[in-house]
Amino acid sequence: LLALLAGGTVASQAQSTLVFDNMTGTSFTFTGVAPRNLFGGIYTLGGGATSPVSLTGMDFSFGHFSTAPVTYTSVRFDVTFFNNANPAATGTTPVFTNPVASTFFTLSNFTAAANTRYTFEDTLPGSAPAVTFGAPITLTNTTDIGMQILVRSDAGAGLVSNQNFTLALSSVAPPAVGSSSINGFFRNESQPNPTNASTSLLGSDGRGFANTNNVGLSVRLYAAPP
Repeated sequence: LLALLAGGTVASQAQSTLVFDNMTGTSFTFTGVAPRNLFGGIYTLGGGATSPVSLTGMDFSFGHFSTAPVTYTSVRFDVTFFNNANPAATGTTPVFTNPVASTFFTLSNFTAAANTRYTFEDTLPGSAPAVTFGAPITLTNTTDIGMQILVRSDAGAGLVSNQNFTLALSSVAPPAVGSSSINGFFRNESQPNPTNASTSLLGSDGRGFANTNNVGLSVRLYAAPP
């Protein structure tokens, strides 16, 4: 999978500290409700992270749901980080403010199997980022930071929102490193066909699962040592 990646760096960084992890020991799940290709989460970093913190890379997981394998010219993931997020946002209030930087990764000539989860992570999960950023992304805050991830695909007619792709969610187990500021996630009900990950989702986009704890966007975040 990583051999197909472009736009990000796949080599492990020697100096990276795990500052958020809700992939280890979790139960993976997905939402079956569309639209579901732009997701957001609110996190508090751990692992000794202090402000300012320079994020160096990440791990994440996504799913492809179809009745048969599909070959794509490209599958693009856009990621935006925000210095601030409001866990209590409701209605048309933006959840995320003060965007810091955006980056993207592309899978080229990718054949996605039917109903399959894919994961970007090192062979020793949590030891180093599977995807490193071209340049560190520096946040001035470590509490209630925001992140949005958008996935789009190109099957020959250009990048479009494709509801066959969605981001994986973690549940049941609490984060192994850091903490989630909400029991839930945000998805793009207010933006059915997003073209970037930097336009904040709204309070009304908040979602969760009944009788399920520790629900959130499934990611690991890494930073340069303080």
